[in-house]
Amino acid sequence: MNFKLRKNCRLENFNFAISQNEFKTLKFRINIYSLTNGDPGDLLISDNIIFDIKNEQIGWKSIDLNPYNIYLKEELGEFLLTIQWVESNKSKAESKFFSIPASKSPFHKIYYRDKVMDNFESQTGSLSMYLDAKCSN
Repeated sequence: MNFKLRKNCRLENFNFAISQNEFKTLKFRINIYSLTNGDPGDLLISDNIIFDIKNEQIGWKSIDLNPYNIYLKEELGEFLLTIQWVESNKSKAESKFFSIPASKSPFHKIYYRDKVMDNFESQTGSLSMYLDAKCSN
């Protein structure tokens, strides 16, 4: 999802809601990209920020970003934070659902792609996710 910057910010936590989860374990990677004219650009972080979700967890999940010292400058204007599905282990053979609640929103875009090397596609909307950050002028 895209986020707008109005000040220089240090990212502290990434928070998102899980409404459905049929997996014993899931592994994701956080990626942060620049956005130019609404299109994803360069990867802004070099750290491998990996996190797990276990035992069909649902509800809110918070990922501590403090160890990665992610500083974003106001001049960036807007950026894209993605979670990349790395691996999974189903609870049952027929398990296939993992979802983050979404809603229509003219102010945000949801970006997605099926494979790492595919081009991003987007649609207007907002996912149930937010960032905690310390910001200053």
